Amino acid sequence: MWGLVAGRPPPTPTSTRTDLMSDQFSDLVRIAGITILITLLWAASVAFTYWDTHRRRPGGGKALVWLALVALLPFIGFLAYLFFRAITLSVPGRTSGADLKTRRETALKASPAKRSPMPTLIASDLAMQTVADPKQ
Repeated sequence: MWGLVAGRPPPTPTSTRTDLMSDQFSDLVRIAGITILITLLWAASVAFTYWDTHRRRPGGGKALVWLALVALLPFIGFLAYLFFRAITLSVPGRTSGADLKTRRETALKASPAKRSPMPTLIASDLAMQTVADPKQ
């Protein structure tokens, strides 16, 4: 049974207890590493969804619904979010909320009624002549 479950041959009478313990420890380290990797991927997907939904600012509690979906269904929820986000972006005529919020509109001021141009003074007429030796 041991060899069938772990994918190794069953222990022989010559194997020691430390061989079994080192195998168990390496399995434990591998499982812990995989668990940490999956947890980091899940946290990154929740963080990306949070960032993207707050950047787009959807109304009506849609951000909370997407965050709950991504958090409760770790990878399926994130794939669904990306799929619907791609559909939203590919529909012609629809813009995302971020595009609408960041667009600027600039209005031009009407020019005041007929101003007279201001006179211009030549700066060299205002400057005094520089003399190197004041006694001259």
